[in-house]
Amino acid sequence: MDGFAALQQSLQGAKKEIDEEIKLASEQRQHGIQNLQMIEQSANQKFRQRQDVEAQRNKRHRSEHSQVLLNIQKREIQRLIKEEGKSLTATTRLALAQ
Repeated sequence: MDGFAALQQSLQGAKKEIDEEIKLASEQRQHGIQNLQMIEQSANQKFRQRQDVEAQRNKRHRSEHSQVLLNIQKREIQRLIKEEGKSLTATTRLALAQ
């Protein structure tokens, strides 16, 4: 085998080795991308769960706040009715006294 053939064979071997390294690097890159996608998906899922919990908390707070306001209004109406009743009773007594 002459020097040129040996050089050519050596170059082909090196090319094959480089092609295999490129293929391996590409597979590793793809695996890394898939891992990142799984991490991102998990982070997004946790974020959505936190949003759901916060939304439920807000809904519960608004409901409690509405209930408090309704109770305040109810007591105010009862107070007004009681005062109106006292006023009517006083008016009725005045009318009867005349």
